[in-house]
Amino acid sequence: MPNIAPVGRAEEKGGRRRSTALRPVLIAIALAGCASGGGTGAAAAPTTAIAPPTLPALTGVFTPSSLTSKEIAPGVAHVEMAIPGGPWLVHIVAISPAAREVELRSVKGLDHVVGRERPSEMARRTALAEHRTLLAAVNADFFNFTPPGVSEGPQVSDGRVVKSEDRNRAARADTVLRDQPVFGVAANGRPFFADAHLEGGVRIANGATLTLLRVNRAANRDSLTLYDGFMGDTTPSDSGVTELVLRTVHAAAMAGDTATAVVESVDNATAGVRIPIDGAVLALPSRMAGEGTGAASGALAAGDTVRWWTPFTGAPPRVRELVGGYPMLLRDGRRVFEDTKAIISGFSVTQHPRTAVATRADGTLIIMAVDGRSEASKGMSLTRLTDFLVALGAVNALNLDGGGSTVMLVRDSIVNHPTDKEGERAVANALVVLGGS
Repeated sequence: MPNIAPVGRAEEKGGRRRSTALRPVLIAIALAGCASGGGTGAAAAPTTAIAPPTLPALTGVFTPSSLTSKEIAPGVAHVEMAIPGGPWLVHIVAISPAAREVELRSVKGLDHVVGRERPSEMARRTALAEHRTLLAAVNADFFNFTPPGVSEGPQVSDGRVVKSEDRNRAARADTVLRDQPVFGVAANGRPFFADAHLEGGVRIANGATLTLLRVNRAANRDSLTLYDGFMGDTTPSDSGVTELVLRTVHAAAMAGDTATAVVESVDNATAGVRIPIDGAVLALPSRMAGEGTGAASGALAAGDTVRWWTPFTGAPPRVRELVGGYPMLLRDGRRVFEDTKAIISGFSVTQHPRTAVATRADGTLIIMAVDGRSEASKGMSLTRLTDFLVALGAVNALNLDGGGSTVMLVRDSIVNHPTDKEGERAVANALVVLGGS
């Protein structure tokens, strides 16, 4: 897989604060290549043309009747194919590992945990805010309609945890979350696929360490809950928690790093409290707070120091960005979808529009959308989607939200055929591909 590294920030890294304006929420990542260079006083070395990736010849049921490939940036191709064996209409954005100034971002709808937005809108505002060229975008994770736009999986944005994963899985017959596949980028720039769960901790003033499993989700009795600007202006109302209003003095650069804050106030009222722009709120269940006498009593005073960290088990220790999907289809060249149990057949066996992200052994990144629910394109089952990705040479692949959510934007145009009667659906988050300024 290619190295992925940040380039060309339009805002200062240290200023990661909530804004009232809509803005992109994930750090830029670039598929790293070798930059051309030149010494002082000498002409720069000539730039070598970067060819877009080529796809292997497809045969059998995947033999296309038509195929067009268009370079949309150096090292980036948009491939459109019609396959009569389905029939299927497929759109692919393929990014070479040698592509320069190509950035992939995960953007949260409306920059809030609760909030839906069309991927095209997320993509356009992201490109505009960063003064970069919009190359492509697709919808990303599954989400709830009530409350609207809350993703099933976790998300990390610019090193910040937007939210932790939920406990239920709508695609499963028993709805129990057992695995949480993700696509992400580590702090060292390496992309990864993993089964990842938030497993953090909080160290309070008396030296006790408490479990932190929930970020920007409704508090429960099993763990502390951390709220920040992605949650909104205030915390949810809850009579069973003690809320510490925190002022951040050292923000974590990446998910997994340690943040430090000072307690500004303590609130035991049932109403929610305001989340400070330059801080967070830590909700402690009553059993942990001990009502002033338990293990957390040393953190229940203004002026005390609190530290917390938010690593994901199964993922690299430090994560720059991360988005969920379900299920994992390929891992290190092995088909793993068939190992997934209790998936509802209407989700897995029935043909639907599909969105997926994958990598090939040569480091090529593939983002794809398959149309469905029409005479021109029936959609794919998850088994057929896996077969198709194998035919493309993928070795790692994750299924993203599909059905009426499936959409692909190339440049400034939607190239596939969303199936909702209103057209493009507002969703939880999106993967956005940006080019140079």
